[in-house]
Amino acid sequence: MFDVIALKLVRKFQGLSDRITDICFSEDGKWLISSSMDGALRIWDVSLARQIDAIHVDVSITALSLSPNMDVLATTHVDQNGVYLWVNQAMFSGGPLVGSYGSGKDVVKVKLPSVS
Repeated sequence: MFDVIALKLVRKFQGLSDRITDICFSEDGKWLISSSMDGALRIWDVSLARQIDAIHVDVSITALSLSPNMDVLATTHVDQNGVYLWVNQAMFSGGPLVGSYGSGKDVVKVKLPSVS
């Protein structure tokens, strides 16, 4: 993350292994969500420049958008018709989010549901 006023690098997010396809910020600016060509979706804590969570899907993500309430994430994928909706489990689990932060290396593999 680059500060265009001060002209300096202020945050560096590490762990990405392929070209980024999309990024978005949460409504409150605390999270940065990124997707990449390798199918990885990562959620970052902006103030700590640290990964909160990560999933890997079997089809590359082309676009993503987080709802203003931060309860639903929408993604689109290569060669897939439709929009996939992901629920923010941390919001509905009742537990503290801080204790569930990923180590930066934890990536959950998820298969997209098939539709016929």
